[in-house]
Amino acid sequence: GIDLWFLYQCAKTGRGGWYLPERLMEYRLHSAGMSHSMPALMGLGHLFLYEEALKDPANARLRPALRKRFAETAASRGIHLLQTEKPTEARRALRLSLRAKVTLRALTACALTFLGMHGSSATSTIRQGKSLLRIFHGRRSSVVPPMSSEAADI
Repeated sequence: GIDLWFLYQCAKTGRGGWYLPERLMEYRLHSAGMSHSMPALMGLGHLFLYEEALKDPANARLRPALRKRFAETAASRGIHLLQTEKPTEARRALRLSLRAKVTLRALTACALTFLGMHGSSATSTIRQGKSLLRIFHGRRSSVVPPMSSEAADI
């Protein structure tokens, strides 16, 4: 991936950089790699980057875009934490996201943190962008009753 912190520091100092079209290094993604085995830590790193960039007065013009990226990253981290059955930590990350920008995705995931196991299992549906009405469709749930076919088509 791209080292966003390094790029940010290059831009911030004004020294810039150069684009080199040839590949300077070969690497491969694998299941033991950091981006696969520690997505929660990667998310923390990105949140740090966006927080620092938001604090910088020189980035005043970029604040709306940075705030949006911060919100998206915090929501993704919250959903990941919810999937790994850490609802309290997930709720904290999702609240950060909602403070930066209110989105249906973050609101829904935050609500799911209160549903325990049902919330954790429903997050894969949200991650894939499927209809919220279909989260529990066809499943027996003590929290949400099965929907009729008319309700599922709404």
